[in-house]
Amino acid sequence: MEVCSEFIINLYLIRHGMTKANEEKRYIGRTDEPLSINGKAMLKRAEVPRDTIVFSGPMKRCMETSEKLFPNIRPYVIRQWTEIDFGDFEMKNAAELSSDPYYQKWIDSGARMEFPNGEPKHAFRRRTLEGFHECLSIISYQTRDLPLGPGEPITAAAVLHGGNIMILMSALVGRDYFEFMTEPGDGYKLSLTYRDGSYQLNNYRRLGNDIL
Repeated sequence: MEVCSEFIINLYLIRHGMTKANEEKRYIGRTDEPLSINGKAMLKRAEVPRDTIVFSGPMKRCMETSEKLFPNIRPYVIRQWTEIDFGDFEMKNAAELSSDPYYQKWIDSGARMEFPNGEPKHAFRRRTLEGFHECLSIISYQTRDLPLGPGEPITAAAVLHGGNIMILMSALVGRDYFEFMTEPGDGYKLSLTYRDGSYQLNNYRRLGNDIL
């Protein structure tokens, strides 16, 4: 069977569940922290079609979330989907940074300045989008084994970080990055048309309590 040249994808972008650092309002990026006890308890198995394709970032908090939501589906790991490195802010919260002059400048900039000794934002954006294109390529390839009827969508889910979701939604919708801040366990459902290597966003909605 040939790879489909055009199809609809129902893609769920899901932020990983709560970690201890999230509970303490810390900036957690490169730190590979697992889900907290509360974070695990908040996640429930998702009811998805048998042929759902699942993706996950490589860090513990994403992989554990994927396992909780999709216990019978082995995810494709997208290595580019780690959170941004917060540099000197890493694993600190606002109270601990309140006396840092650079932190106050960063706050005054609307959080648009670079993180001190952290990952440049343009590099984070580039690798997040590279991961998204890898994800779409895998979906396209997998369609060769799916007996899709006319107009029948493919269901896929991606478990990743809040920053990754903000980058992707901003790029897809064409609106400001900060409009797409997402709580742990929340995310977006997207409808995409994928055609000959390119894609178009049809519509999207916030998941809220309705994961899938």
